[in-house]
Order: sequence, then structure tokens, then C-alpha cells
Amino acid sequence: EALLLLRIIGIDPSKDFSKWERLGAEESANALRDGTIDAYFWSGGVPTGSVLELSKTLAQRGQKIYLVPVTDDVINEFSKRYPGIAAPGTIPKNIYGTDSDIQTLSFWNMFVCHKDTPPDVAYKITKAVFEHLDLLQKAVAPAKDTTPQNAVKYIGGTIPYNEGALKYYREIGVVK
Repeated sequence: EALLLLRIIGIDPSKDFSKWERLGAEESANALRDGTIDAYFWSGGVPTGSVLELSKTLAQRGQKIYLVPVTDDVINEFSKRYPGIAAPGTIPKNIYGTDSDIQTLSFWNMFVCHKDTPPDVAYKITKAVFEHLDLLQKAVAPAKDTTPQNAVKYIGGTIPYNEGALKYYREIGVVK
């Protein structure tokens, strides 16, 4: 997602950054806290534990976390170039202690499989996930937004759905 967004705003990391690397969310938060990086992208449920911890650590130092808002123009261009991948969203100011709500792009949780995954396998996985969704939601707080209704929001977008998953969604009535 980060590289797609950077392309839209005209930034080429290999040319425009003195250094860039891929770090996990926790590694990135720690590096920002320690001053070894200037910024990072992250995509994850809200709240993300490492970002929440970073905001608390900065607050103890009398500092605040700064989240960069995504403008309407960028959101519209992203949606035009990459339909069905993201939607406009908001990170409420009370989550990470920012001065205002932050406009962003929201990416739903997705279960991604190889294009050659047999439909019966995708069907069984999709069915198992949604029949035991309460367990996932108890284990992962941001999974509260993982619902069959949200799972089908991007049908017809950039990423095709496996026929096995679609079969399950039809069975439960969220797709015709």
C-alpha cells in the first residue's frame, strides 16, 4: 500500500529517499522512537499496539505522534487507479492522542490466496473463518470489522475473488 500511495503523490523511494527499508510495525515504531528513522508507513487495525505504545512513550517525553493525513485528491486518485483496494477512513484523535481526527485510506482485512488455489479449499477456509469469527475477534481487536459484509465490499475491484469464497458468500446471502 505504501508504494502505491507514494506513486500517486509522485515520490519514488529509490530516488527521493536517502534510505528506505521494510520494517515490521513494531520495529518501525521502535526506530522512530529511538530516532533512527524519520517516518514510516503502517497499515493495520486501529488501534495498532506498537503505534499506541509509541504514542504513549512520546507523550511521556512531552511529545506527540504525528500522523500524516491523506488528502481528498490523493484518496480519489488512489480509488481511481486501484479500485476495490481501499476506502476513505478516519483515525479518531483519541486513539493515538493526535490533535485532530486523521483522514486516511482504510484497507479491510483480506484473506489472500494464490490464483491457483482450488475453489473447494478457498470455500472451506472462508467458511471456517466466518463460522468461528468470534474467536478471531477475541484474539485480534481490529478484527471487529471483519464481517462477511465487509469482506465482499471490493467485489468487482482490482483483486479478483476466488470462486470458492464467492460460493460461501452466496450461501450466507451477502452476494447474489
